[in-house]
Amino acid sequence: MQCHQLILTLIAVVISNTDRLFITADPTPPVWPVAFQEIFNETSTLPVVGTGSNIQGTYYYDFDQKAVRIDRSTGKYDRYCSSVKYFQDTPCTHLVVKGLRYLVFPALKSCCMCCTAESGCGIVRPDWLSDSTFVGYNTTESVKYQVWDKKGLQNNYYWQVDATQTPYIIDQQPNDLMVFDVTSFKKGAIDPSIFALPSYCSKDHKCPLVSVCTIAR
Repeated sequence: MQCHQLILTLIAVVISNTDRLFITADPTPPVWPVAFQEIFNETSTLPVVGTGSNIQGTYYYDFDQKAVRIDRSTGKYDRYCSSVKYFQDTPCTHLVVKGLRYLVFPALKSCCMCCTAESGCGIVRPDWLSDSTFVGYNTTESVKYQVWDKKGLQNNYYWQVDATQTPYIIDQQPNDLMVFDVTSFKKGAIDPSIFALPSYCSKDHKCPLVSVCTIAR
């Protein structure tokens, strides 16, 4: 009888240890490439203005150059751009170079310096998601995504392709959803000309006092 109980105990231990082998540990937090570019489609809601969908854009990121450029087909639904050109439906670019964030309106040949890196307007580090929480995996059309949450004043969900770590979604709930076209993803240094300030930009020309930029400063 004792022998029989011993065998059952050994079997239970073996099964328990085997189950542990199949428990997958959470992946490590996402780390962005030092430099990349990617096309995105955005849906954004701004109080009073409303909701804009199908906003086309391109995200350029180069940590070595300490530069970021985010082009949008319209700045109407972006809280920074819209506060400068008062709800105008015109393209707007966030351009961060040399520790300064500019708002550029290429169709209007207009530009102003919004805020500085010292006040929180610089670029994020590649490991900006290091303190995010793993939510789980999401599988859509046979593609497996990692979903992470970087808590702020609200949930900020970040999705990346599990197999390649390509950025897929930045979901700043409840007001902004940026969905990247993963087929457009290009990793590698960005041509410095992409981050060149237009001739009509000057760090001495600050954005209006009544803009969101004043709060950001």
